[in-house]
Amino acid sequence: LERIPNAEMHFYGAAEKKNEWYLQQVLAAAGDEVGRHVFFHGADFEAINHLPLYDLYVVLGHYQGCPNALLEAMVVGLPSILLQTCSPEELCDAMARLISDRVFAERLGRAGREHVLGVFSMDNMTRRYMNLLSQQTVPVRVMEAALAA
Repeated sequence: LERIPNAEMHFYGAAEKKNEWYLQQVLAAAGDEVGRHVFFHGADFEAINHLPLYDLYVVLGHYQGCPNALLEAMVVGLPSILLQTCSPEELCDAMARLISDRVFAERLGRAGREHVLGVFSMDNMTRRYMNLLSQQTVPVRVMEAALAA
């Protein structure tokens, strides 16, 4: 917020028990900005509808894997950052770049959308499941019949 004074940060979701300590650090760091420039919305099953209103998406926490929320942000074209092990300073640098370099941010958002639509398309996912199942003991034709039903 110091680098981009008019910025707002909106947090969606609930912290898992194992990441509760991290939430406490975020709250402490937000301090007086909570309710002014920093907003905590909690769990919101309609959060995907709010995504087009924002400039970028950040997944906070450690060892998140590939969260569905990240894929949802990418599919609407939001430039996204998945925080795994970077420092708060590195995260701030990445966020400041995406907010200040809109051409780069839009290019990253488009690339993310194309990636999700390509890798996670229904056809690709079905093909991958069929390949996986063909390596198992269950006959593929039984699974094909189940999928066709």
